[in-house]
Amino acid sequence: MKVIFSKEASQDLEAIGDWIAQENPERAFSFVTELRHDCLSLGDFEERNPVYKMSDLGEIRKRVFGSYVVFYIVNDDMVSIARIIHGARNYANII
Repeated sequence: MKVIFSKEASQDLEAIGDWIAQENPERAFSFVTELRHDCLSLGDFEERNPVYKMSDLGEIRKRVFGSYVVFYIVNDDMVSIARIIHGARNYANII
């Protein structure tokens, strides 16, 4: 199944990389690469993670990757990564 990143999720990835790069530029690149790869793997078995809540767009599912939470929506033929948020943030207000 095809996996796409929303504008917000792409911005989240960039911000995560920028944050980590302040301390370790090499790790920033490798971490964002690993996180992106993990998101892309959702296309293989998209319903393996629990439903976080319902929205007008459908079921929002969540997947944990390290300290980050990936929120995504499964449609008929695609997985849409909605947001990628640090788990320490109050993501209930963001989603």
